[in-house]
Amino acid sequence: MNFTLINIINIIQLVSLIIFTNYIYRLEETECKCSDDWKRDFIKYYSIIMIVLSIFSSMNINFNKKNPIIIGLMSVLCFSNLFFIYVLWKYNKFLCQRECECSAGWEKEFMDFYTFTVILMITINIVFSLLSIKKK
Repeated sequence: MNFTLINIINIIQLVSLIIFTNYIYRLEETECKCSDDWKRDFIKYYSIIMIVLSIFSSMNINFNKKNPIIIGLMSVLCFSNLFFIYVLWKYNKFLCQRECECSAGWEKEFMDFYTFTVILMITINIVFSLLSIKKK
């Protein structure tokens, strides 16, 4: 199997989504009341949906990328991923502000690291995109 950078990023994203889902389930199972928030539910359901989509996308199904419906769905997915990163970040801050001890764990630290890393990558991408436009 020939791994590319995209394959590696997809695997990291899939593993991260599984970690987030398991973390949220742990919070629910332990009845962690201070973690109860709409963002917790959003993270759980969005992660499940994205896990399913990741599995389907790994099946190498070729879509016509010029199809307006596919372009629209990809745009929605892009913006929903940005919103997801924002919700992850806000939820982590929410737990910290509440000093929610039952939410402690490596998963919470991983969530913080993941959001920071993705925001940094997006920022770098935007900067390089702007620099390349300015050069033209």
